[in-house]
Amino acid sequence: LEYFPIHGRAMPLRVLLHYCQVPYKDYFVSQYHFAAKKKRGFYPFGQVPILHLDDGSMLFQTRAIARFIARCYKGCKGEVMYPGDDDPLLSFEIDSVLDTLEDFVPRIMFFTSVPQPSEEFDDMFTQFILKDFPTFVEGLSKLIEQKQSRYLVSNSMSLADIFAGTFLMQLPFNEDNPHQHILQAVVNRFPSVRAWVERTMENLKPWKQQFRFVIEPLPRLGLMKNSGLAIRTLLIYSGIDFEPDEFDEALWAENKHKIGLPFAHLPYFVDCNFRLTGLSAIL
Repeated sequence: LEYFPIHGRAMPLRVLLHYCQVPYKDYFVSQYHFAAKKKRGFYPFGQVPILHLDDGSMLFQTRAIARFIARCYKGCKGEVMYPGDDDPLLSFEIDSVLDTLEDFVPRIMFFTSVPQPSEEFDDMFTQFILKDFPTFVEGLSKLIEQKQSRYLVSNSMSLADIFAGTFLMQLPFNEDNPHQHILQAVVNRFPSVRAWVERTMENLKPWKQQFRFVIEPLPRLGLMKNSGLAIRTLLIYSGIDFEPDEFDEALWAENKHKIGLPFAHLPYFVDCNFRLTGLSAIL
């Protein structure tokens, strides 16, 4: 599963794969390599997340990937996470929750796009906490009470609970969110939603306890600024991720004997097992 080293749009996919006990590997792509791969047309629509299958296929678009996973695998307790044509009405109800969440995303973008603290953020947060978020939670409450179910659309976990649950895990139930207690107070006003949250979070606890952003160090390519097009192109075309170390004359003179190279020359390519210098050797 390829995505940036953040939760974002990949979080429900990671949780879903774990909940369905599907072995997979997270590949955390850097902004640098994402931009380079996007420029050469690697991504079908220029976006991540991407789910890479063993046969080389690439699946894209978060909700489409999630439906694929949920149709192929059951939950860890045998739940049908997305019935598709086997139950069109239930599938519609799941899709309506996913679409509602997607429509709600622009209303939370200010959490990461607007500086904190600031008057602009305070104004937007006030609007969010007094109107937008209560309206959203009230909608969940009506859905649960209408269905009279333990979870959002049925008496067992479904794709709707994965998406809504991970959404709430990033806002009111995120220990790193300084506003979590204010947001939780809104949730607590709706007993049916609070009960659903407790059941859902208990099911998702194993993922939360084991998931870590484990980012393996990448090879480093040392170059003079605005040089090394051939090496960069070869590495990117070969699918080899790397971190560029770019120098000007003064910076290189200051650092060339601190890197531990066999010969203090540029370009260099440093991996955990070897240190190469010289254009021909690297190519």
